[in-house]
Amino acid sequence: MISIIVPTHNNARTIRATIESVINQDSSNWELIIVDDGSIDNSKTEIEPFIKNRSIKYFYREKEGVCSARNIGVLKAKGDFLLFLDSDDQLYQNAIKDFLNVIEEQNNLGICSGSYYNSLTKKLYSPRIKGPLFHNYYLNILSGSCILNKKVFEAVGGYDRTLTHSENWELFIRITDYCAKNNYKIIAKDFPTLHYFNENTLGKKQKRIQGRYDSFPHMYKKYKRLNFENKILKMFAEITAYNAFKLGKRIDACKWQWTAIKNHPVDFLAFIRLFRYMFLKGSL
Repeated sequence: MISIIVPTHNNARTIRATIESVINQDSSNWELIIVDDGSIDNSKTEIEPFIKNRSIKYFYREKEGVCSARNIGVLKAKGDFLLFLDSDDQLYQNAIKDFLNVIEEQNNLGICSGSYYNSLTKKLYSPRIKGPLFHNYYLNILSGSCILNKKVFEAVGGYDRTLTHSENWELFIRITDYCAKNNYKIIAKDFPTLHYFNENTLGKKQKRIQGRYDSFPHMYKKYKRLNFENKILKMFAEITAYNAFKLGKRIDACKWQWTAIKNHPVDFLAFIRLFRYMFLKGSL
């Protein structure tokens, strides 16, 4: 069985369609766990008619953030595999059936990624090589486009509750590393799994920039303690610097860019970025 975990916060407008996309799956071998992270809109009213379904469970708690909500969902989950789905996205009708077929075919499966459709670009995105940080596996890590072995998720400690952005990205650094070291398979497939409703409004853009600025200093310190190589630490520092600059925080941008340079001083472009942050004006 696959446990589908949907965290939600004030998404009354979209949550019904998300739930219906699960109910309409070709396979019934799933459970749906909805964790309401302190919604103050009409979300509960939209969700309540579905709770009669014994495969759907609803939990409300005070707002603690999406990472905490997903971790709570896992604690409630009975399935051996997890699928995290955002409450403004929808699964393709075949998704659970196709994932279950892979589970039946593969022993020691850690991750299976499928393709997802982006509503903004109107394109279907297949799994692609994610680079050395993810052991060069073919992956899609967008919530709803992949399933995770519950034992692997628990072994790496779940989502980092400190993060307000890039939480999937950070989780998959740890999960792919664990899979590579413990002989768990990571499988990529082309079947469509998710309709991702992407919005690129100015408000969303600003929220992403602020989220990265808040999250990447924590990642830098965390992975420095874990003794990750300097090139990785440089990347975390540069992402922090860039987003600080976009927020108009010139001094912070310079400090983090200098931290990046100290971790990997042979990169000439890093000095050009520092010059830019020192003398040019940052803006959204």
